[in-house]
Amino acid sequence: MKIIRYAIVVVICAGAVGFLWFRHTVSAPAGSDTTPRRFVIVSGEGVNAISRNLKTAGLIRNSLAFETYLWWKGIEGRLIAGEYDLNPSLSIRDLTRVLVAGETISRERDITILEGWTRKDIAEYLEKEGIVKAKDFLDATKDLEGYLFPDTYRIFKDATVQEIVVKMRGNFDRKVTSEMRADIKKQKKTLDEILIMASILEREVRTPEEMRLASDLFWRRVAIGMPLQSDATVNFVTGEKRPSPLYKDLEVDSPYNTYKYRGLPPGPIGNPGLFAITAAIYPKKNDYWFFLTTQDDGRAIFSKTFDEHNWNKVKYLK
Repeated sequence: MKIIRYAIVVVICAGAVGFLWFRHTVSAPAGSDTTPRRFVIVSGEGVNAISRNLKTAGLIRNSLAFETYLWWKGIEGRLIAGEYDLNPSLSIRDLTRVLVAGETISRERDITILEGWTRKDIAEYLEKEGIVKAKDFLDATKDLEGYLFPDTYRIFKDATVQEIVVKMRGNFDRKVTSEMRADIKKQKKTLDEILIMASILEREVRTPEEMRLASDLFWRRVAIGMPLQSDATVNFVTGEKRPSPLYKDLEVDSPYNTYKYRGLPPGPIGNPGLFAITAAIYPKKNDYWFFLTTQDDGRAIFSKTFDEHNWNKVKYLK
């Protein structure tokens, strides 16, 4: 009888010790190092393999404790495959929470291309963000000014230049619909001409309404052989971003200088957004021939005569 009692006491003590060991093991960190370590759970990988790999990586001290904890919680099949940055200072309890929640490292990121940006602007942005080299992007988009649709894109962090360009061109083809292309054809214009006009509108005025008014004004100037006199095209040549070009800028001999050369410039001066493209296709009829933009808030002030335009210069460009 004494032997049985002794055995019971031993079992109880052993159980208590085992429980205390288990509780301590699942609550204690694997180590004191706070440097994250990359760890991957492959899709379909079993608990035993995951446990073994975690121990090899120094992220847990005891595989049995890890596997027992998963069994005890009933979450053996809930570890989410993916790539993780795991800290050795995590306990089994906290480590398990991360793996069940699937707090993986995202392999993707967002990039935002702004309306009106040139190929050069986009290239410099992508290089600054550490995605691709500016030169590589420029080399891959030599004939695509105007066709790189500005938007926010979700890309892989290791995306290639070609993958980024394909995504941007695909977005352009979806946004410029077949109906819009048919209307361009009915107007006896080309898509290139529309994008040239849209790129100018994007840089010259701000709101969709102003874009539609300026579009009609510019198309009428083209029709009668009157110079567009767009400051934005001059800035494209000089690389400056002046609200009003200097006199020396207006004398630059370039087909993009629409003060010196009549008609549309030979190509887009940037990559326009949907509002500008739509305005270029569907201008709003009006009697204006001139406009300027205010220096304080960038509003477009339209005028019907040159005298009225000069008066607006005095009034708004002090």
